[in-house]
Amino acid sequence: MRNILLLWVLLSLFSCREEADIAPTTSLANCGQGLETSCDPSTPLSAPAGYRLDTIGHVLKNSNANSPFVNKFQFVNAQYGYAFATVGLEKPEFFRTTDGGASWGLVATPTAVLDINNLQFRDDNFGVLVVNSSQLLLTDDGGQNWRLQEMEGLQGQLNTLAFDAAGKLYLIDYDFREGESTLLKSGDDGATWDRLFVAKTGRAPSLQVSSEALTLYNREKVIRVSATGDLLSEVTLNVRADDFQLISEREWVYLAIEGGVFVTRDAGQSWTKIAESRGSDNIADFSGGRIIGFESATKGLFVNPVGYCTEEERAVEECVIASVDYTARDCQISGTAYGTNTAMRHRQNMGPGRWYLAVGEYLMVLKEE
Repeated sequence: MRNILLLWVLLSLFSCREEADIAPTTSLANCGQGLETSCDPSTPLSAPAGYRLDTIGHVLKNSNANSPFVNKFQFVNAQYGYAFATVGLEKPEFFRTTDGGASWGLVATPTAVLDINNLQFRDDNFGVLVVNSSQLLLTDDGGQNWRLQEMEGLQGQLNTLAFDAAGKLYLIDYDFREGESTLLKSGDDGATWDRLFVAKTGRAPSLQVSSEALTLYNREKVIRVSATGDLLSEVTLNVRADDFQLISEREWVYLAIEGGVFVTRDAGQSWTKIAESRGSDNIADFSGGRIIGFESATKGLFVNPVGYCTEEERAVEECVIASVDYTARDCQISGTAYGTNTAMRHRQNMGPGRWYLAVGEYLMVLKEE
């Protein structure tokens, strides 16, 4: 499987720069629906009409662990970025770039680190890794030196973390036995922590930090909390979601597990379906849709599965990248590609109409033309 994926990405290095075979414009009502799968792993990933997809760099070129995927990356500015990869029982690896992602260096971490669950950097010096489920690895010099911090008194495991605009750090301690999440806050770079908020979430939530609130999302609920720990709102989604994005304080978007792209402009009080999508409901081993990014409640990009292919170990989804413009009632879709939603592990907005994507071992840029 690794060789197939590597071949697919390598081919994309040469093919994505050429004008791709773009599927014709389709209506919002059947955005990416009714397409036939080719089930060809060598088919390169392409961009929908109006966008261009290019490869920036091979993140895992210097990997010792033979990692097949970049789990997560983060750029703190145009030049400095960080990434980590994990595979099986091998030691996780941490990478750093200082040239905008063109080249990546492998950075050593302490031998006690057996797993990396998340990363977040405040700037090109201070950063935090969640490691070994209940420990933090902190650096003040971009990862050249580390200090391991044991988080005492936790009831579950750490995963989600984020900084706010003031540099305060937030963590979620998820107790899977109770289905309960505790939001922790540190104003001194992780030296001390305050318990900010506790909620029944059923599953481990993600965390998005904005100027007005902390937003917890767990596929079924969107919980908004103030910086002082006060509950601002709790919204239950009409349909469980495969993915969710906070566009602004009042504009949100999610991909429904039963299919459909839904947006709200009033913080979840009412929802509008702006396009069709294929969800993961009742389909074994399906990942469903994945949001790349929405610039507003009417325009954005997402990965839409169109069918599945038989693979030795499991079913693999074939997907398109779809761009939707609800105002123009327009949907553009790329050609189909093998396993896009599982190979694409992370994305980051890098300015208007510009997105960085971690696809397999590579960093790619999807930009509006």
